[in-house]
Amino acid sequence: MTFSTPFAIQTGTSEVTLQSDEDRIFQVLMSTLNPLQKTKAYLVLFTEITEIKRLHQLLEH
Repeated sequence: MTFSTPFAIQTGTSEVTLQSDEDRIFQVLMSTLNPLQKTKAYLVLFTEITEIKRLHQLLEH
């Protein structure tokens, strides 16, 4: 099974902005399910943080 993503796949936490009618910002957490096995199995969590980022910017200014 192959798939493509608009961002690089790597383990850890990163932020991704998906652009459409309204930009959305997601925090992406990716980790291997069992790093000792050779099977490529990942757990990927997407958390939509657009509003949190917007409010954070308002607090800074």
